[in-house]
Amino acid sequence: MVKVPSHISLAPASSPLVQNTLHGSALAWAWLNALNSSLGLYATLAINIPDFTRYAKNERAQFVQLLIIPTAFTLVGFFGIAVTSAGEFIYGEVLWDPLKLIDHWDNRAASFFAALSFLLSIIGVNISANSISAANDLMVLFPKYINIRRGQVICALIGGWALCPWEILATAPGFLNFMSGYTVFLGPFAG
Repeated sequence: MVKVPSHISLAPASSPLVQNTLHGSALAWAWLNALNSSLGLYATLAINIPDFTRYAKNERAQFVQLLIIPTAFTLVGFFGIAVTSAGEFIYGEVLWDPLKLIDHWDNRAASFFAALSFLLSIIGVNISANSISAANDLMVLFPKYINIRRGQVICALIGGWALCPWEILATAPGFLNFMSGYTVFLGPFAG
């Protein structure tokens, strides 16, 4: 880690990383839009946490998330910003999608292991954060017909195919618009 004073940049002065053309209300609205998109990640967890804490052995077991969740989200956000900025500096274009960044690599082994790590993380996140919560909700709605496994299969079919999630990730602005709307939609549920 390098400690750099806030008025000094590590990027060259001619770098595209040192551009900020927003001022006044445009900067404020851009900042609020970014904040709203970022809170979309927390809104999902705020709604899903009761689905997991009900399996805790005691109330104290759930306090670990007070440190883990903000730390993990901050690190993931930082690495995303750092890698995107480095990709823009190295390749001359904004590569917000990690898979498009991997496409620029010449090392096939590095590309394979990076893609494999993305595959494992996507499967892990979707099983733990999405399908278990949806299965619990469906199980409560229709306990006679749906158990936890059937609920997960229904979630996979609806969330994985019927909602066309690849359309959300087609463009960076489309993804940010989705995350902003997602936060507004989930906010009332979380309270």
